[in-house]
Amino acid sequence: MALEAALICTDNCTKGGHALIGLYFCNQFLADNSLDPHAMRVAEKIVSNYPNTFLVQIDNSLLSAGLLEPAIRVYTLDSKLWKSKRFTILNEETVLPIVSSAVQMKLYLEIMDFENHLDNPVNDHWNTALNEKLEQLSWRNACS
Repeated sequence: MALEAALICTDNCTKGGHALIGLYFCNQFLADNSLDPHAMRVAEKIVSNYPNTFLVQIDNSLLSAGLLEPAIRVYTLDSKLWKSKRFTILNEETVLPIVSSAVQMKLYLEIMDFENHLDNPVNDHWNTALNEKLEQLSWRNACS
């Protein structure tokens, strides 16, 4: 049910000029870097509607206050297998300190996903307030 509702929302987003580029997930345990079977199934359903979708894994073991490298892994579906994809983060020297500050501030506790929204519609799965905080962090970082 949640997946169907999410896909309906994505249809509305694409009609509004936005693009669905991927699905992210994070495993529950710090040392678990495996691809989550549930995330893969959901991403496969999304790929059936949006062929260029990425599956992005947040690598818990790389998250730290002194972030030195991106804490993500990116995958694309190729012949029914999720394969690791090389990626580049634009302005990495600027982005990583901002992410590091966000981790120190524990902003990840404020992330709302679509299921949070379904549990309570007041929960903003667009994460508007969180995005504003990240923009403020970005401006602070640029000015220092």
